[in-house]
Amino acid sequence: MCFIRSRQCLQFAITIWLAAGVAATAQSERELFNQTRDGVEAEHGRFLEIAREVAFTTADEQPLTLREQPIMNWSNPARNGEVGSIFVWEAAGRPAVVGTVFTYGAFNKSIRTKLAVHSLSSASVQATLDGAIVWKPEQPGLVWHTASTKPEPAGAAALRLVRMRAIAREFKLTLSLPNKTTETLRLLPQPLYRYQSDAAKVVDGGIFGFVTATDPEALLFVEAVTSGNGIEWRYALARFHFAEIEAAYQGPAVWKTELEFDQRNNRLGDPNFQDRIYSTMLIGEHFPEPPQ
Repeated sequence: MCFIRSRQCLQFAITIWLAAGVAATAQSERELFNQTRDGVEAEHGRFLEIAREVAFTTADEQPLTLREQPIMNWSNPARNGEVGSIFVWEAAGRPAVVGTVFTYGAFNKSIRTKLAVHSLSSASVQATLDGAIVWKPEQPGLVWHTASTKPEPAGAAALRLVRMRAIAREFKLTLSLPNKTTETLRLLPQPLYRYQSDAAKVVDGGIFGFVTATDPEALLFVEAVTSGNGIEWRYALARFHFAEIEAAYQGPAVWKTELEFDQRNNRLGDPNFQDRIYSTMLIGEHFPEPPQ
C-alpha cells in the first residue's frame, strides 16, 4: 500500500522537524526558521499523500472529488503539539466529506498520525483504503436549521459574505474536555472555504472554524439556498473533536455533542467505529530517534 511505503518518509519529516527545536542553541534564528518551515511543509505534503489514498464514494458508488488544496493548515501548541491539514471531498461542487490528517505527541513519547472525518452528506458515504472499507456512516451528516425568517435578495458575492459572517458571529461554542476544563472556542473571522452548487440549489456556502489556537474543534456551515422570492439562509454544525461541545445561537443553546472518549482508541478499520458520522482514526505511530 502506498501509504505504508510513504509512512517512513512522513516519520522522517516529523523527526527532523522536532529535532530542529533541540538544536536551536547551535543555530541562528534564520537557520532554525528555515529548517522548521521546510519540515512543516514536508509534513503537509505527506498529509496530502494520505488524503489522496483514501477513496470516498456516495451511496450509489459515485466517487467524491478531493480538493487537493487544503482549506486550512493548522496547529495546536496548547495541547499536544498537533499539526494538521484539512481537506474536503466534493459532490457536484458541494462538500460531502470534510477530513483532517494530523500528527501529535502522545503520552508514551511517540508521534501519532490520525485521520479524522465527518460526513456532510444527506445520504450514506463510505471511505476505503487499500480496497478495505474503513468508514461507512449511514445517517445524514448534518442537520440544517433556518437562520433567517424571510427570503432575501441574493445580492453580490461580497454582500453574501458580509451576511454569512454576521450569522457566524451570533454563535458561541464551548468545548468541555474529559478533564472537566471548559474552553470557549474562537471563531475565525473568514470562512475556511466557500462553495456553490446549482444541483443542490446552494447560491453560496461557507465553512467557518471554531478553534483552539488554530485547531478547529467544530465547524459551522452557513448556506444561502434558493427560495421562491430570493434566498434563505440556513446553518449546520459539525464536531471535529470527540469531546463534549455545545453551541448557542442568538443566546439559546441549539446544538450539543456528547463525549465519545472511546474514539481515543479508534484504529483504522475498527468496525466498532465505522458507522459514526464523525470518526477519528489512528493510522500510524512511531518513536522519534533521540538527537545525537
